[in-house]
Amino acid sequence: MNPIVDGLGAKYAGRVNVVWQDIDDSATREMILKYKVRSVPTFVLLDSSNQVVGYWLGLQSPEIFEEAFDALLEQ
Repeated sequence: MNPIVDGLGAKYAGRVNVVWQDIDDSATREMILKYKVRSVPTFVLLDSSNQVVGYWLGLQSPEIFEEAFDALLEQ
């Protein structure tokens, strides 16, 4: 997933913030609990108000994220 997510980050740079979180880092504990991360990978899409507008578990195709990003950007 790293190349896909990195590619999406580059494609949507300046419009969508793509942030990686390391679940093994104790500093991410609050985020893990807040977004109910139970498996890896977990993807959470937030709008500009930090409301969850997308949530995916497991491997996903880039097209899934592109559709979600484009829909969010059109709002």
